[in-house]
Amino acid sequence: MLLDPTFWGAIAFFIFVVIAYWKAWPVIAAIIDERTKKIYSSIEEARALRKKTQAINEDCRYHQRNALNESEIIINQAKSEAIKMQKDAEISLARYMANQENFAMKMIKVDEIRAFQEVQDQMVDLAIAATARLITENINTNTHKKLISRTIDEILVRF
Repeated sequence: MLLDPTFWGAIAFFIFVVIAYWKAWPVIAAIIDERTKKIYSSIEEARALRKKTQAINEDCRYHQRNALNESEIIINQAKSEAIKMQKDAEISLARYMANQENFAMKMIKVDEIRAFQEVQDQMVDLAIAATARLITENINTNTHKKLISRTIDEILVRF
């Protein structure tokens, strides 16, 4: 067994592994520790970023809720303003229509008065024309003289 090359190869391999472990292990351990520290640092950084992200997310949700509430308030105010403006417009239109109706009624009344006056004037003209015609047809010279003298006497008595 001591002369067997496999035995000496196994012993050499074992010694190599022990020396390599003894010399390389601190270096490997340092590399692994450094890598572990980097991983832990990355994990902590990720946790801190996650907390910041959650805080930002909550802040954004808060602002979003506030914006939605404000937009609802603005929409409700706009709706109430629109209703108020519509009512004001309806009132203004009703007033305008009433004024126009009153104006039209006044114009109709004026036109009625004018028409009545025109009819009255025509009736007077017709009466005068009919009277003149009757006088010319029915009054002769003697009757004419009697009427003139009677009229003169009445004028003198009155004044």
